[in-house]
Amino acid sequence: MTDPQMIGHYRIVKLLGVGAMGKVHAALDTFLEREVAIKSLRAELTQDPDFVGRFRAEATSLAKLNHPNITTLYSPVLEGNDLYMVMELVNGRPLDEILRERGKPLGVKESLAVIAQAADGLAYAHQMGVIHRDIKPSNLMVADDGRI
Repeated sequence: MTDPQMIGHYRIVKLLGVGAMGKVHAALDTFLEREVAIKSLRAELTQDPDFVGRFRAEATSLAKLNHPNITTLYSPVLEGNDLYMVMELVNGRPLDEILRERGKPLGVKESLAVIAQAADGLAYAHQMGVIHRDIKPSNLMVADDGRI
């Protein structure tokens, strides 16, 4: 990557978060002029041929999913030895962050709404042959409009 602010035709805007697999940035698709999220995978993961194979298989599976409660994968990107996932940018916050800020659990109605939406997305993914394997509050984004 020659320009650290560019990945292909995506301009990095800001860091959104850091996880076990790598970092997530907000970015601008300069070709389509839309905001996206880019997950960059840790360098040591991209050096493992088995991991790269699993990444490609997972990206192929995820790209087939089209559901309101699942973040859309637009494109995997391989640039040199770096792997990225370009995804829908969800304007919102992870559920765990919201819960920490509140300092108390969600009420029954709110909990049921979260569970129902997450279950809808998971059921659809399972029907399509995709298993998430890591459902937890930090992996559930609550969009500004309330969508999970």
